[in-house]
Amino acid sequence: MTSSLSNTELSTKVDQAAEAGEQFSKLYYETTDKKRHLLQKLYLDSATVVWNGNAVKGLEEIIKFYDTIPTSEHNLDSLDCQPLTDQISGGQMTICVKTLGTVKYDKAKPKIFHQNFILTSVNNHGLINFCTKSRRILSFSLSLGELRSFHQMYVAS
Repeated sequence: MTSSLSNTELSTKVDQAAEAGEQFSKLYYETTDKKRHLLQKLYLDSATVVWNGNAVKGLEEIIKFYDTIPTSEHNLDSLDCQPLTDQISGGQMTICVKTLGTVKYDKAKPKIFHQNFILTSVNNHGLINFCTKSRRILSFSLSLGELRSFHQMYVAS
């Protein structure tokens, strides 16, 4: 399949994907590890989380579920962010973000984890789906403005 993007356009998309993926992964893991009470800002009311084959439906239940998980400390060893082609994404800016690292729950030994995220824009809202090695699938929606706003609130709290 031939790309209709010039080298400059492709380079711009790659740079945008890298920046968005870095910002998202930093925000997501810092929130998960240090400010779980803010996770509710990341999920739609209708979101579903599947963790090791067990589905948790709805924002309220997801937040209750996260309350049962021991505190975590994620360390990223690898982050790869790539724009998906317009042929795949229907012309919407869509980014594949892959992370690899270790996660430590409470005082347990660190375990290797990996997550794959798909970030895309639908009606000016970012839609994020991701899956981990433990088969955890999450969906939530943020506009870019909401993401910036959440980040500012996170930094201030």
